[in-house]
Amino acid sequence: MAGFYPEWFDIGAGVKNYLAVPDLPTDAASTTFDLPGGTIFDGKLDEVRRINGARDEYFRQGVVEDVTRAWYQGRGAQHPWKGETIPDYTDFQQKGSTPG
Repeated sequence: MAGFYPEWFDIGAGVKNYLAVPDLPTDAASTTFDLPGGTIFDGKLDEVRRINGARDEYFRQGVVEDVTRAWYQGRGAQHPWKGETIPDYTDFQQKGSTPG
């Protein structure tokens, strides 16, 4: 939408980094999509980097999961295929406590 309404891009802007994952494949091999994917950094619409699917190396290397503030064991960010996601629910603490 930002391409059609660039004057709206700064309204309410905080972080100007965006990720869109390709969705709605139009073929059985998932090589083309109705909704294309890509990244935008620092709000630079002229530097959109396309993501061509789940097997795109740029996408695979660029996406990490961070469990630092979640109810999982471990800290920090790593690629989804490294390590384990082990639940560590410690109950909700309304005052001053963060998960983990």
